[in-house]
Amino acid sequence: MQVKTFQINIAITPIGKERARIGKWGAYTPAKTVAYELQIKNACQEQAFLEGFEPLSKFAMVSIVARMPVPKSASKKDAKALLDGSIHTKKPDVDNITKAILDAMNEVVYTDDNIVHRISAEKIYSENPGLTITVTGM
Repeated sequence: MQVKTFQINIAITPIGKERARIGKWGAYTPAKTVAYELQIKNACQEQAFLEGFEPLSKFAMVSIVARMPVPKSASKKDAKALLDGSIHTKKPDVDNITKAILDAMNEVVYTDDNIVHRISAEKIYSENPGLTITVTGM
């Protein structure tokens, strides 16, 4: 079987997956998360279509680099420290960023995120926010 790789850069500000909410008619995913996941899914679908990429079905390894914007409230000193990696802010957590991305790629890059057996995720600060996602598998 041949190993396949899918890589995409998406110019989007990374956010974490929000917890499900309980409403009048039961549990629901917040609209902000739904819209974010849809943007990722659409970008992946477009690139997969252009490349003729078929969803992986055996196993997958995922690498994510989330480039976060420097908060506008950061002082010049803090902004410099964020960009060089010497400090980090708390939110969003890298695991919540990862959850949203993995869910968004279901049925597009792989048949289901249950085939993902290895994840590498990194949150850095950048003047150019976005995501770099690499998926390798069969």
